[in-house]
Amino acid sequence: MKKIKMTLWFYEECLKDDMWDVGSPLSFQQELEALLPQLALESAEAEQLERRFDELNQRWQQIITAHPRQYRNKLKKTLATELRIIEADLGFLPRLIYEEALHLWVAVETAGHVLDELDRVDGTARYAGERARYETLWRRLEERILELPQDSEVRQTRLATLPPPPPAVTLPDVLSAVRRWTPAERYALGQELEREYLYETVGPAAGQRAVAEEKADYSPGESEAQTMNQPTLQDTIGQGETLTVEFKSDRGPFNDAELLNTVVCMANATGGVLLIGVEDDGTITGLHPTHRTRPELLTAFIASRTVPPLTVEVTFETLAVGGTETPIAVLRIPAGPQTIATSDGRLLVRYLDTHGRPGCRPLYPHELASWRADRGQIDVTARPLPGATWDNLDPLEFARLRRMVEENRGDAALLELSDQEIARALGLVRADDGMLTPTLAGLLLVGREAALQKYVPAHEAAFQVLRGTDVAVNEFRRWPLLRVHEWLIQAIDVRNEEQELMVGAFRVGVPRYDRRGTREAINNALIHRDYGQLGATHIQLHNDHALVTNPGGFVANVHTGNLLVVAPRPRNPLLADVFKRIGLVERTGRGISIIYAGQLQNGRRPPSYDRSTETSVTVTLDSGPADMEFVESVIGASKHLSRALTVPELLVLWEAWTTGHVTVTEVTHLIQRDQSAARDLLRQLQRNELVASFTRGGRRLYRPGPALGGKVGHIGVGPSIESLSRSQMEDQVIAHVRRHGRIQCGEVETLTGQSRDQAYRLLKHLVEQGKLELMGRGRAAHYRPAADALEDDTR
Repeated sequence: MKKIKMTLWFYEECLKDDMWDVGSPLSFQQELEALLPQLALESAEAEQLERRFDELNQRWQQIITAHPRQYRNKLKKTLATELRIIEADLGFLPRLIYEEALHLWVAVETAGHVLDELDRVDGTARYAGERARYETLWRRLEERILELPQDSEVRQTRLATLPPPPPAVTLPDVLSAVRRWTPAERYALGQELEREYLYETVGPAAGQRAVAEEKADYSPGESEAQTMNQPTLQDTIGQGETLTVEFKSDRGPFNDAELLNTVVCMANATGGVLLIGVEDDGTITGLHPTHRTRPELLTAFIASRTVPPLTVEVTFETLAVGGTETPIAVLRIPAGPQTIATSDGRLLVRYLDTHGRPGCRPLYPHELASWRADRGQIDVTARPLPGATWDNLDPLEFARLRRMVEENRGDAALLELSDQEIARALGLVRADDGMLTPTLAGLLLVGREAALQKYVPAHEAAFQVLRGTDVAVNEFRRWPLLRVHEWLIQAIDVRNEEQELMVGAFRVGVPRYDRRGTREAINNALIHRDYGQLGATHIQLHNDHALVTNPGGFVANVHTGNLLVVAPRPRNPLLADVFKRIGLVERTGRGISIIYAGQLQNGRRPPSYDRSTETSVTVTLDSGPADMEFVESVIGASKHLSRALTVPELLVLWEAWTTGHVTVTEVTHLIQRDQSAARDLLRQLQRNELVASFTRGGRRLYRPGPALGGKVGHIGVGPSIESLSRSQMEDQVIAHVRRHGRIQCGEVETLTGQSRDQAYRLLKHLVEQGKLELMGRGRAAHYRPAADALEDDTR
């Protein structure tokens, strides 16, 4: 009751004099709407407070009605004046940045005012949350100002007049806020106040843009994303069982032996989460009463029954099921640094059966070497082969090795060495009692074919050409790797047609298979395959794609979601090192980037590893017709930047080019990094005019920019009216006409984001200026460059 009275008093004070124009009555109005229903309706005092609240609401509406223009235009005029003042000082892009900074300035001032009010009312978690929001806005504002040109007086003035930095937020304040609010609630906090304030002061368009930016840039913090709270638990259960997620029913109850088997089998794979109290179909049935004890007891039990002892993090979580709270156990199982067995000797590993369902199976003795190699604990290619001798190595292959070192600019020191010295230097042999014994790497690289079939029966390479269902070429070889490498590269080269592109006076050949990228893909398959697993390394050429497949899945901690950023970890380090010294693979260990760059620079989809399984790795390389317009645009962009585009830049530009636009979230998945890195990359691309941002449906999107040709061709690609000036729209229309020779009204709508009437008026204006001329009528109506304009361009 006391809090309601105090809030009513603040609400009334804000409606006096000129205090209402800061928008603060909205916050008190919303707070009272939440507090008043808690009062007893039969209370006379409660009825009096409600009547007073209704009277204040009526007064608030009267003020808005009586002063609409003042309420709407007060700050709008200030911003417009300031933008006119700096128009001569800043270019188009910096003006957009500065306009965003001004909107953020308003939000910071508003957040600071809310902080002052909440500090007087209470010190609850909401105050801590508003302080965190104030800090976020303040940091974003500072970043926007720092993006302005360094020699700009506006930048120096704004830096000197920044609002006070955010106050320190103590750990208890942060914890109390984070634990009480979901991500959606944190985003919504203060949104209504900001929306009303900005909408009514700077106009609906700018207000909507500011709120959309706030929503587009929101992402949970790293610690929040790593914490499995109730919402993410529900999501995990909804996605079903996977290699890293297992459900176990406890209605039986769940017996100890099965628990230990499951923990051991997941630890011997990649680890994961075991949920006890959840049925296989995802139904939450809860823990058996006998198991609702203390989590640390379960941790101790597992450690005492595994060899070596395995420490598992155990927590009990409560989920709402049918209106009742149901407890389940969450076991977070780490990947074992070495093989883990139960105390009675069971050694199991997680796998997927033929139907794609996860399960546990025995880990057999012959698989232990591959298991350890996947985790970087041993190098099987560095081991000497029992029974093999120096005579099993082929002198002709040593000659091939020297020639390849010279051709590929490898380690020139190898050229001066004898065969035995080369073998010792590269680790191809081991000296034992004066005898030279070939290692697995030595036999694979320079061994005789008969010796390979005897000592390495798993080694085989296949080259196939398939046209539809017909097999045109089907060849298998058991040659040494250097000979296999040359054979495969030559087989692809003779089938590698080129498309021709003229860029100015220069001819650019766009091959069907990028030579460097294809070579890296083949070498990766030969180097990283599991030579303890039967099966050939396959290179298949289809009509519109190529497949490179090798036995053996990804090594530990490498998967399709981190290929671009994970540190190189070869399964066979010695073999990889020899290939590097010969000069066959990228010395920096970034061969994956070469594969990606080769595909994208040639106007084709990036490579896909989606067909890979736990027992094999498959890369799909698009070999269909190239997007020649994209190739030309990439060449122009590289010339514009005076450097080659990086793989992350190419990925973003390709996605924006082919789909029409990208979001920050999509970019995080494309470049396999966090949202901060994605936003930094998009800002850099925007500064270089390779992408342009616009807002649609409350989301910030990025489309191809002027420096990339500003491609149009996808419905719904165009930006909102706020994102381009009239002159920019005209320039984009003219650029499109020069590239494609014509344009229709519907394409202008897509290009500029304007309505059909606005697009028609824009085209009519260009016709009146003599830049375009109208051809045809009705649906066939289109616009092409005017004859005079063409003559001017020719001159």
